[in-house]
Order: sequence, then C-alpha cells, then structure tokens
Amino acid sequence: MLVDIGNRCAEEFKRWIPDPFVFAMLLTVLTAATAMVWVGSSPTEVVTAWYEGFWMLLAFGMQMVLILVTGYAIALSPPVTHLIDRLAARISRPGVVYLAVVAVGGMRWDWGSRNKCRCSSRQAWHGLWHNKQR
Repeated sequence: MLVDIGNRCAEEFKRWIPDPFVFAMLLTVLTAATAMVWVGSSPTEVVTAWYEGFWMLLAFGMQMVLILVTGYAIALSPPVTHLIDRLAARISRPGVVYLAVVAVGGMRWDWGSRNKCRCSSRQAWHGLWHNKQR
C-alpha cells in the first residue's frame, strides 16, 4: 500500500515538475538579470564572469570526484575491507556508532583548532622575538 502511494506521488511529480535543467536555466537567467540591474554590469561582463566561474567550479568538482573515487577504492581494498569488517563485528548497539562518530569528529576538530592556535602563537612569538632584537 505504501509503495503504491509512493509510486503515485512520483508519477504526479514527474508529470508536473519540470526537468532540473529548466530550473538551472531559469536561475541562470534570473542571476544574470539581477547582476545587470543591481550591479550595473553589461551582458558581456555577466557572460564572462559566468564562463570563468563555471571553469573554477569544474576544477573544484573534479577534485571532489577524485576524493570520492579514491575513498571508494581505498574502502574496497582488501586490508581496509578486513578492518571495517572487524570493527563492524564488534558493534553491538547503535550508541557505539554514535559515540565513535562524535569522538572522531571531536578529535578532528581539536586537531584543526590546535594547529590554528599553534600557528598563531608561533607567529606572535616570532613577532615578539624580532621586536625585542630591534
């Protein structure tokens, strides 16, 4: 029964909601018009900015694809698969997973904030040391 309702809803959405490409084109035109009206850019400047921005996003997108593909390949390698299977065998409750995710996230946040603090304290010490020598 729930599957039938879901299928009916999906068919209605497919019938009435346009293709995502239509939304992309409408938002592109809306953004270009807004840039021309509010910023006072010419159509040539808007097209040039759109073109340059597209290639910057393409480079970023390819970096993200590389990260995903590399991570997937590493996760499927035999040693990592074995490690994941051993870890999964030890999990008895969902709370253990939540605790592990929060702990790893906290460690990553702590590591990042410590590196920032170390960097700024080194810069401050470096500046203090050079000021004393003058």
